[in-house]
Amino acid sequence: MTHLRVAGAQVNLTVGDIDGNTARILETMEWAESVSADVLLLPELSIPGYPPEDLLLRPGFIADNREALSTIAAASGSVVSIVGFVDTADGRPGRDTDDAGRRTVANAAALVSGGQVHGVYHKNLLPNYGVFDEQRYFVAGSKPDQVW
Repeated sequence: MTHLRVAGAQVNLTVGDIDGNTARILETMEWAESVSADVLLLPELSIPGYPPEDLLLRPGFIADNREALSTIAAASGSVVSIVGFVDTADGRPGRDTDDAGRRTVANAAALVSGGQVHGVYHKNLLPNYGVFDEQRYFVAGSKPDQVW
């Protein structure tokens, strides 16, 4: 490859509309394929919408968001896409607290292509000022740098 074509997409997403956001993400991935992009960058928390805040406390919301990630990954083609979603810090689906009852939810990004998830990154610098209240909802990731 002599050059890398990167597509950045500022997609109009809706907080809490996992199905609608998933549809828009899939449309954007198709667009990226059509313009021969190599990499597609989607917004932070693109699946649940930003900021999901108390929606993260609803039963099933995190699981629905992870199911959407599986759908997106399965539909991914040759373009490497970075998709924002909510993960559990220990990677165990269905567990948003640890054995001591502490929240284990992470603001995450997944790298998807070729029908699968190749890697997941958990945001480690969580803002907590002004309109940002991420430390209330998320735990910080522990790996500042990752390569897939």
